[in-house]
Amino acid sequence: MMKSLEEDGMPVAEFPQNISTFARPVIDFEATMFDRKFVHGGNPLLRWAVGNVVLYTDASGNRRPVKERSIDKIDPAVAAIIASGRAIQGATGRSSYEDADLSDLSLFAV
Repeated sequence: MMKSLEEDGMPVAEFPQNISTFARPVIDFEATMFDRKFVHGGNPLLRWAVGNVVLYTDASGNRRPVKERSIDKIDPAVAAIIASGRAIQGATGRSSYEDADLSDLSLFAV
């Protein structure tokens, strides 16, 4: 999918779903959520998915969501963790969207 999006001129960012890439985003997402600073508009799907998440913790205390151990679907929660991690990372540097040509967004036309 990344290749297809890149070919269409969309900016993409790789996020391997392993313990080392999830460690910081999970910490940040959890802190933002518990501090009630995560704005989601009361989205019932996201609330449900976050409630389904089970985290794996390694010997060093790093955590990541685990689909196999979760009671139901967690994809929206995982997407939110990844997106908020990218947003927080971008807050300290330049966003990949700053230099992107987004003039043709016909892909999203309704």
